[in-house]
Amino acid sequence: MAYVGEIRALPYDFSPVTDGWFWWMPCNGRLLLLQDYQMLFAVIGYRYGGAKETFALPDLRGRLVAGTGPGAALGQKVGQMEVTLTDAQIPTHSHDLQAFHVTSASQMQNEPAGTAGIARTFNQYDYNNTAGVTTVPMAGTILSPAFGSGTGGANPHTNMQPVLAFDYFICFSGDFPVRPQKAD
Repeated sequence: MAYVGEIRALPYDFSPVTDGWFWWMPCNGRLLLLQDYQMLFAVIGYRYGGAKETFALPDLRGRLVAGTGPGAALGQKVGQMEVTLTDAQIPTHSHDLQAFHVTSASQMQNEPAGTAGIARTFNQYDYNNTAGVTTVPMAGTILSPAFGSGTGGANPHTNMQPVLAFDYFICFSGDFPVRPQKAD
């Protein structure tokens, strides 16, 4: 037997039957009529939702169970499966981009192989159409980190620890949990 309101993780996707009776319901957030499940309502109340004549079962689909404490009160949902980081949340970092040069135009065909590069002439000078301006050779130079200062793409990333999924069930008929008397 179990206590009314007790929740168990079970390795099957149906409500178990004991002695021909259903004692368990899936924790799927379903609304129940208070008049039909008075014992369960006496234990969990409106903690998981509902109002007036109905109350909700806890909804544990896609959720992990955690203990109460700082940051999470009994029955409170916290956390997100995905989160989009802001620039302020990304640690300071840089991506070096190194200039290169080749000695003939034929070497430029696949340079740099499969990566982004800066367009250059084969004699290692930058393209420049301004009369009287000479460019400076850059071979082997690490470019400024500010060169690639753009960060992020505003796309969410998965924020979930590895899990093994079970269905959660709540007992609606069983032994009634009696609250202990408070000592004076």
